[in-house]
Amino acid sequence: MTYTPKPYTREEIKESLIHESNRELGICEQIRWLYDLVYPMPEGEWKERMTEMLIDTLMMAKKMSDRLAYYAETYHDESGNKGKNLKPINKESFFRMREERV
Repeated sequence: MTYTPKPYTREEIKESLIHESNRELGICEQIRWLYDLVYPMPEGEWKERMTEMLIDTLMMAKKMSDRLAYYAETYHDESGNKGKNLKPINKESFFRMREERV
């Protein structure tokens, strides 16, 4: 089986930023938490710029995750902790809050 990373679009990343949540507190979820702080701000240039920067950051994080998964599968890399140190979070509360967003 050959690992093929998914090509993400900005629209997919923005949807992930605004509406999704993870089971563990990793980089992607931290970025979403930052967006949770930006979301209630009044519409304007600052909010738009921050949102675009968070989309860029989340895209980088997803690409890094894909690359690490590629290394693990292709080279049988066992050097990572495979998420053992990630803290579990209550996904349902964040999912409900983010699901309600337009």
